[in-house]
Amino acid sequence: MSGFLILGTGLSTRLEAQTVPAQVEPYPGPQLDLDSFWQVQTSFDGAELDSGFSLRHSRLPIRWQVSGGYGYTSGPTALLRGVFAAGVGWVWDTPWCRLVPQALAFWQLSSPSSWGAELQLSTEWRLNDGHYLAFAPEVRFYTNGLSPTFSLLVGLRDEQTFLLPVIINPRLSIEPNEVTPQIMSQHGAKIALASDDPVDILNWSVTITDNEGRINHQWKGHGPPPVTFVWPGSRHPDNLNDQTFTVSATVEDDLHHPWPVPQSRFTWIPVPAIQGSLTLPSGLYSLGDEGQSRDWVLGVHLTPASSLRRWRLVIRDPAGEILHSWSGTKAPSPVVWSGQEALAEGLLSATTYTAELIWQDRRGRNGRISEPFTTDIFVQKTPEGLKILIPTIHFPPNSASFQTALGHELIGENEAVLKRLAEIFRKFSRYAIRIEGYANLVHYQDPEKAAWEQKQQLLPLSLQRAQAVADSLVELGIDRARIKVVGKGDENPLVPFSDQRENWKNRRVEFYLIRPRR
Repeated sequence: MSGFLILGTGLSTRLEAQTVPAQVEPYPGPQLDLDSFWQVQTSFDGAELDSGFSLRHSRLPIRWQVSGGYGYTSGPTALLRGVFAAGVGWVWDTPWCRLVPQALAFWQLSSPSSWGAELQLSTEWRLNDGHYLAFAPEVRFYTNGLSPTFSLLVGLRDEQTFLLPVIINPRLSIEPNEVTPQIMSQHGAKIALASDDPVDILNWSVTITDNEGRINHQWKGHGPPPVTFVWPGSRHPDNLNDQTFTVSATVEDDLHHPWPVPQSRFTWIPVPAIQGSLTLPSGLYSLGDEGQSRDWVLGVHLTPASSLRRWRLVIRDPAGEILHSWSGTKAPSPVVWSGQEALAEGLLSATTYTAELIWQDRRGRNGRISEPFTTDIFVQKTPEGLKILIPTIHFPPNSASFQTALGHELIGENEAVLKRLAEIFRKFSRYAIRIEGYANLVHYQDPEKAAWEQKQQLLPLSLQRAQAVADSLVELGIDRARIKVVGKGDENPLVPFSDQRENWKNRRVEFYLIRPRR
């Protein structure tokens, strides 16, 4: 039998593991044990002196070993040989010793050289901190036909322990930070507990608390946590107010060391704010070319509809007065406004109006948007022909001059209306044009004075107005032969003469397209 002696020395080195963030005190992480050794092996026919080292991770019961040395074999032919071996062992720790069965492959440099496998059962007794006295019977098998050899190993092992850094660095994330019922119905609020080294996590918990500190939901577990957690929702669905929830977590590594986890927050919005928009047809709002009624479609968009309590859509005239309105409590479909209905309510052509959308959600929050739109010049069938509906050509009181003596804005409106009229007249080139001028009566309370005013002032003034407009249309390319002008004075007032605010509308001109006789 041969003896095996392992003598080893080394410095004990310690690498401290630090947590993240850095304000946490450092602590011991998992160990990496490095054993250096000298060993003496004796058998019936020789001896061997080896040295080497082994490595073991504290979380694993496996040890890797490498050794090399010289041996002497006695007999008729003395032989000096070199031996290299490498293998793996299984470690059982007890309070007094450790048992390590090992299997190694060896290569023996001799004449002839040989290689094979050896089996050991090492019993290693603790002497003091880091030192072990080892005894190991060994059997070595050769591949070149040599008989197996048996030997006894005795040695000393010196264990150096390195502490490996563990950086779990746990952190919480929430997607999204604002959660609505629509998000919950689609994919929910997702919470992730991530870390740099989830394998080292032993215990964990994730807790959601409301703004009063009550636990809304909690998850617990052992080992690496799931990739994501899905929040099941508020436990108070009748509460329509926004709520802020706090997400906290505890993480403990496999050495029972707690790791700090910064808290995260998200907001539950049971009644999300409504986003509103209006879709108005592009271009001018128009009736049909031959006076047919055309419906106008106004797109009303309020999302999310689940938050809606009521809505109202109004059309305001240039003075801000309400011309028409629609309302409801459910999400509106496209709003249709009949052209005939609009005309009956006083919608004027070539005028800019405002569509205003107002809404309120279930929490009482209000919203408002508005969009301007401009009507085209309307054409309406009458017994006398196609009547061109325009709001007015603006005239100063007691004057036929519509391109002077007015503000810059009104003059611009007059020019825009005339240009659009010229386009329509060119389109209906087979039609004759009749322009009727009108004026506003001042002495409407005195019939005698009213008759005198009509004959002596208003009829000549209204004719002058019709003629001034005709001259401008000729300048815009309309054949004068198509145009007939008429002065109507105070006939057919649009508003009562007594309405001091609105009676300016009676100072106007009207246009008719007369179909030629066949």
